[in-house]
Amino acid sequence: MKKTIYLISFLLITILTLEGCGSSSKTSQNNAQNANATSNIDNNNSSPENAQQQTGNENPTNTSPNSNQQQTELSRTVYECSATLDSEKSFTDAYINQNHADIAYPDKNKYTFNPLTVRDIETLFNHAHDNDPSISQKMTLPNQATWDAFTESQKVLYLVNSERCARGIRLYEGIDPNVQEKATKPYAIFISNHESTFLTQPHTADGTTLKQRLENQGGVVLGNNATYIAENIAEFGIAYSSGYNPVYASAAKSVYGWMYLDKAEGYGHREFVLKTGFDDDSGINNQEGLISVYTSQLQIKDSQGFWTKTFTVMDGFDPRPNWDNNLAHIQKVSLYK
Repeated sequence: MKKTIYLISFLLITILTLEGCGSSSKTSQNNAQNANATSNIDNNNSSPENAQQQTGNENPTNTSPNSNQQQTELSRTVYECSATLDSEKSFTDAYINQNHADIAYPDKNKYTFNPLTVRDIETLFNHAHDNDPSISQKMTLPNQATWDAFTESQKVLYLVNSERCARGIRLYEGIDPNVQEKATKPYAIFISNHESTFLTQPHTADGTTLKQRLENQGGVVLGNNATYIAENIAEFGIAYSSGYNPVYASAAKSVYGWMYLDKAEGYGHREFVLKTGFDDDSGINNQEGLISVYTSQLQIKDSQGFWTKTFTVMDGFDPRPNWDNNLAHIQKVSLYK
């Protein structure tokens, strides 16, 4: 039987607004050094489970009761979120107000080691919804074929907007590909190749701040064309005594961690995901705020084993009317029911 090691790390959000700035910190843990990096795999244009061949696993069988073919055939309908500024103003996050404990995976081995279908991901989030006093609605994902066609960034946007809509919070309008390509992607790749520095300086590992990256590379200037900027980062890793294995469903695990495994970090990730109060002054009515997301993968071998690690960075900002990028190029994702 192969020796397995599982690593999970969630790092605190960095937030800057016109009023001030938040602090940043990291979770405490021993981590493998990446001095022997063998590859850095850019998987933004395909999901990890499709990008790598699955190898040996202690739990290789997908335990979902539905086959992939059945998943693909399930009917799902696009719907328009009804959240408005008024419904958003009435939202109170009882989860944070009650100092709610983290909601662990319902099946740790399955959600650590196995490929996950859309029904598995729904089960994961709906388990959390059943235990979260701030929400009563179930999450619905599109059918398997539609989900598999999403990029990792689109999956993050879908899950984040699903969580927002279900609470009456206006959707993030979409993904800004320019900011993603020029600011978020380079930082995600950098931290995956400089893990030891990342662990001590999670949001400034390359010597720049989020504000500097968004301004210098993305054209997002706080106080000029934006009133809010923020960043979430999630890291996952899995190691075996022989052979690299994929980190499955990193987008879903990242959003789940930011939402439901964040108590030790003061719920900062969750607050970014469920951020309210954006000025409805740019783009579509009742949608506001743009994000950029990038997932970088790294494979290394060290004394602990063969590691596959993912680093997902989500940046966001609230654009002002003078945001000079054409909003027509924003990538959107429809919600399904």
